[in-house]
Amino acid sequence: MLFNELYLLYEKNKELAGMEKDGETMLLPIAHSTNNAQVEIVIDNNGNFRRAKTVDESDRTTLVPVTEDAGSRGDKAPYPLSSKLIYLSSDYEKYTLNKISKDKKMKIDKKNNDKKNIIPFNIYFNQLQEWANSKYTHPKVEAIFKYINKKTVIFDLTEKTKILELDEDKKLKKADIFIRFIVEPSVNNMPCETWKDISLYNSWINFYLNKKTDKKLCYITGNQEAPSYKHPQKIRNSGDKAKLISSNDERGFTYRGRFANDIEAISIGYETSQKAHNVLRWILKKQGFILERDQKTKVPKKLLVSWGSNIDNPTPLFMNDTYTMFKSSNTETLNQTEEGFAKRLTKAILGYKKDLETSSKIVILSIDSATPGRLSITMFRRLEESSFLNSIERWHKTCAWDFNSFQEKGIYSPSLSKIVKFVYGGEKKDRNGRYIIEANEKILPSIIEKLIVCVIDRKPIPINIVKMAVNKASNPMSYQERYNWNAVLEIACALVKKSKNDSINKNLTNNEYKEVFTMALDENFKDRSYLYGRLLAVADRIEYSTFESRENRQTNAKRYMSAFAQRPYKTWQIIYKKLEPYLNKLNKGESVKYQNLLQNIHDLFEPKDFINNSSLDGIYILGFECQGKDLRYKNVKENNEEDTNE
Repeated sequence: MLFNELYLLYEKNKELAGMEKDGETMLLPIAHSTNNAQVEIVIDNNGNFRRAKTVDESDRTTLVPVTEDAGSRGDKAPYPLSSKLIYLSSDYEKYTLNKISKDKKMKIDKKNNDKKNIIPFNIYFNQLQEWANSKYTHPKVEAIFKYINKKTVIFDLTEKTKILELDEDKKLKKADIFIRFIVEPSVNNMPCETWKDISLYNSWINFYLNKKTDKKLCYITGNQEAPSYKHPQKIRNSGDKAKLISSNDERGFTYRGRFANDIEAISIGYETSQKAHNVLRWILKKQGFILERDQKTKVPKKLLVSWGSNIDNPTPLFMNDTYTMFKSSNTETLNQTEEGFAKRLTKAILGYKKDLETSSKIVILSIDSATPGRLSITMFRRLEESSFLNSIERWHKTCAWDFNSFQEKGIYSPSLSKIVKFVYGGEKKDRNGRYIIEANEKILPSIIEKLIVCVIDRKPIPINIVKMAVNKASNPMSYQERYNWNAVLEIACALVKKSKNDSINKNLTNNEYKEVFTMALDENFKDRSYLYGRLLAVADRIEYSTFESRENRQTNAKRYMSAFAQRPYKTWQIIYKKLEPYLNKLNKGESVKYQNLLQNIHDLFEPKDFINNSSLDGIYILGFECQGKDLRYKNVKENNEEDTNE
């Protein structure tokens, strides 16, 4: 169960709770949250005002104690220590333009339908007083209570320091202010800042948990705990109020019709809920992969995250290109042979496996904004790490191709985002006028999620994705830049190769897995589509070899490629007739070489297959690309030999 995994993750990392490190996301202690402070008030240990200042925007994030109400309802309940000005000031209404709005007033005893409005300051003051007078009190809490009890907060910020401005009617120009406290001098060598004092964190946790005396069975841990009635918000660290659990909707249909009350529907202990939500927030911020952002707010809308017992961040293993795995092994450049690639991949996988325990596992999770106030779990997997790594190894081996169109040249498996981008994207000019491939951001998440399932569950690539890749590769005339089409072609080859091999090996084990389709040219393979692809590659090479200036010129083979894929026999007749003038331009040796190659390929056809005009299978692009690379390689080799002889 997801929440059990989150609880265990928190327990594994609980020593990090409340620890602040430069550039790292903090794992929140239970009963704590963060808020952005605009003003900082400094007092002494006796509660005397010393000074105040506005907080720099870069330093506003503040760790604060929270109640269950404050953690789930935000501004509609006071934070127990640092809080908004409306709660810290007994005379707030006096300094505001209008009387306090209804959404800023607090309602008590909602379950008894008591709608009586009370002063926000009183709620904050009574709560702070109870903490300060308890056995769990803290010197900083006592100092802040003494200061609040003087009821001079607004006076200190307006008259003494001029931090806040008043208009001509003596009303605050800006009243929606969050305030945090510093207590000087230091006591017991603890930080003066309240939001950095670990002993203060623990003081609030002990005080608040001891108030929760009603214990019930927690459905997650099986322990007797005080139940959580209002689960935390802000799971994505984005400032929104989306939450994962809501069982307290008494007017809707969250639980009505099946259970008498919300606790019967689901009872999760307060501590367990806090730990699960806090660690989810932490792990998403720490190593979450953003699949989609909200188009208007740019807030992460869909996130993917994974963690493991021994592998801290497994996400790059199935989201990135293979060479990211090689970076963790003691190897240098990408090997240019299939055998070398396979050895390097195996070595990298063994590097991850060496420290695995039998009980080690991987958790993969995807969350999405179902509605503005809710998050949904769109994918949850829990796997043994050894099984996960075997799946990763199989994916990278079977989806590898010899790439020459990207910055990272060599044999590897492309990233999932790269696959989706080039299969579903189109050309677009960037700021420099260069054509790049861009895909609609709305498409990416759902397709990537389908591919993730293919990786971790070893399922076939959806046929519609493979067909889309083949269709894009079959339309070179749709691209302004040859390098973009070449990249699409190589991606399509990787997908077709994997799809066809997986289909052949679907009933075989890993050890029995054999690749019928490879990256190398198979000169004896008699598949009709493969052979037609080879013919097209030879025709393309013949014409291309005669071009004096190769910029912005396309061969007839590429011009007719889309039609060729649909009607190969008739289209080949057209392409072949157009080859004669180009063959005549070549020297006699080259012309004979290419004509002999065309004849040899033709002889491999079954007669009925050659005259069959039905559309080609995606295998044809493997024949096309493998034959083309073989010809390019031989041409380079021959030129080098000629240079050596000279």
